[in-house]
Amino acid sequence: EQNFTVSTVPEVLSDLGAPYTIKDDSTGGDCQWIGTWNSGTKTCTLSKNITSGSTGIIIASDGITLDGNQYVISGPSSTHSTKDTEIDGPYGRALTGDYGVNGIGQNGIRIKNLTVDGFEVGIRTGNSHDIKIYSVTSQNNTLDGFYDEQSGGLQFLSASAKDNQRNGITL
Repeated sequence: EQNFTVSTVPEVLSDLGAPYTIKDDSTGGDCQWIGTWNSGTKTCTLSKNITSGSTGIIIASDGITLDGNQYVISGPSSTHSTKDTEIDGPYGRALTGDYGVNGIGQNGIRIKNLTVDGFEVGIRTGNSHDIKIYSVTSQNNTLDGFYDEQSGGLQFLSASAKDNQRNGITL
């Protein structure tokens, strides 16, 4: 006869760092690590600055609002290197490198009250519709402040692009 004890260790979740993925679930995906999630409005409101060596935030569901709450997402300020892969599109080139906020393919997203600083592209959207970007500053990016490819209904309200090395806005 053998005696043994089985014990369970509770799962401990921890912040793994950027990139943070915001999606429509009970916690807003990784919103729990960087802010507060309102599931009724699908809004992630930042509660701190974010620093990332790659992409900062990925918006992975339709209808998400990212409220920066006046915080800053800071990137690596890297220069173009051979490790990056370029994407050719009908409206220019984007790198598959780092983005402050990447909302490509998501419809009905809102990005507001945010500063994005020092990525290859500050805010990336595309292949979607009904996007509103307001009270956002995208600055010091090694390519574009804002990059969009083939979206309909893209609106900028009180958005600012400054000191980006290629374009403020590429559409």
